[in-house]
Amino acid sequence: QSNEEAAVLAAIDEIRHASDSAPTLDELARITGYSPAHFQRLFKRSTGLSPAAYARALREERARDALSGGKSVTGAIYEAGYGAPSRFY
Repeated sequence: QSNEEAAVLAAIDEIRHASDSAPTLDELARITGYSPAHFQRLFKRSTGLSPAAYARALREERARDALSGGKSVTGAIYEAGYGAPSRFY
């Protein structure tokens, strides 16, 4: 596994385990040891999405899973990691 692959995997792990809000590009770049601009290109090349778009897609997936699991809309919103209902809508 290359350093770049390891950096992307570390960022994905960081995004998945973020509690309320996704880590910023600057935070991910600092964690992985790349400049923000370079890490943005690296992440997008590897995943097809920017880190922010990846985090949004992950939250949307979590919300769908929670809703299909019978959670209330409000419960699903917060369980998925949205800070407020307005962020979901």
